[in-house]
Amino acid sequence: MSAPSSVSFPANISPGSSVDLSVQLTSPNYAGSYTAKFLLKAPDGTIFGVGDKNSPVTAVIKVVVPKTPTPNLPAKGCLVTSNFAYVYSNGDLYVEAIVENTGSKAWSDDFVIAPVKGEEYFEGYFFSVPGMKTGDSFLFQKIGFDDYKGYYPIYITWEIMDPNNNWETYCVFSTDYIP
Repeated sequence: MSAPSSVSFPANISPGSSVDLSVQLTSPNYAGSYTAKFLLKAPDGTIFGVGDKNSPVTAVIKVVVPKTPTPNLPAKGCLVTSNFAYVYSNGDLYVEAIVENTGSKAWSDDFVIAPVKGEEYFEGYFFSVPGMKTGDSFLFQKIGFDDYKGYYPIYITWEIMDPNNNWETYCVFSTDYIP
């Protein structure tokens, strides 16, 4: 902790008296407990400790690394990448997107994703979403069917919702297919 090799007493101290001493220490850069032990030195060069057991004077410091401040995120939000739709010649519609939770509220395993526009292309309406903390992402893939086999554009809007909180929406994104 970069302690000096010695510190002088401010005056002669009689046995049984006390004195305030200070030693400049530099705390380490990493979290943890650190101990510095000091012995006393008499004018004749004798080194000794304090108390009945001749113990060193001990200083213990606890270093706490401050948390990096997190930005003030909105409760809801998402970032969608690699978002596309493809229609095969047999009419199978393949949708894929990587969805990241960018809001401050975690998404539980109860959250669902649903097509709120373009639902006619899919069997079923609600699809499960994995539980996700802020910054987590998942690969969303869904297979549907297009009766027109990709001849016309397809526009799908997806919402990630919490069914346990009045179907509150946490993320909205669109996946489009343009022939």
